[in-house]
Amino acid sequence: MVTTPHTTCSVFFEEYTHDKDDEGDDFLNLDLSEQLERIIPRHLAKESYHYPGPAHY
Repeated sequence: MVTTPHTTCSVFFEEYTHDKDDEGDDFLNLDLSEQLERIIPRHLAKESYHYPGPAHY
């Protein structure tokens, strides 16, 4: 695990995946996105998470 004070997050991998869905997204990214959605649900409302707070803005 890597922690950072920055608000931008990225994942880098060197793996060519041959399979893509109907929208052109490769299966490896689809799997990653589905698992991240399970453990870190999308921020759909200001009440979802504490961060970012008023001082951040």
